[in-house]
Amino acid sequence: RELFVGLMLSCDICFELTEKDPENRHSTVPFDERVFVAPELLPDQKPDTVADFWEGRKSWYLHYQHDFLHYGIIQSFIVKTRQLADIRDIWKSGIQLREQGQYALVEALEEDKTIRVQVTENGKPLLDKIRNLLETLQNKEGVESVSADGVHFVQMAELEKRHREEK
Repeated sequence: RELFVGLMLSCDICFELTEKDPENRHSTVPFDERVFVAPELLPDQKPDTVADFWEGRKSWYLHYQHDFLHYGIIQSFIVKTRQLADIRDIWKSGIQLREQGQYALVEALEEDKTIRVQVTENGKPLLDKIRNLLETLQNKEGVESVSADGVHFVQMAELEKRHREEK
């Protein structure tokens, strides 16, 4: 079992919830007492507390549109960013992150083949971290679009082109 869980951890299929003793970082918790979570086995629905948090909140939005969206992208993202979230804010296809007063919601919308990112107004540093990680996880980069209202999106390539033309 230990070998199998080790493989799952190294492949970003699961993460560990077991708290390490901050006083003694060399102590080890016996394997039978450790707790592991596989995102694929979490609830399908976004928690109500997460949905309520974002209801009516002024945010910035980012979408990655794919021809084919592999579940492994969001699964790896959840595993790699788990330390920035409470376990109650994670579900099968998404996670709410919190860092230094900044909040972000990252979720895969399977029916749209989209990864959707929503950040609070002060969340630019957290958004940059999210973008960098998503770019490394996506084997074929999706079409990146941004929005200030979550409804009307502009492709990032178009914004960059306009910016170059204005200079």
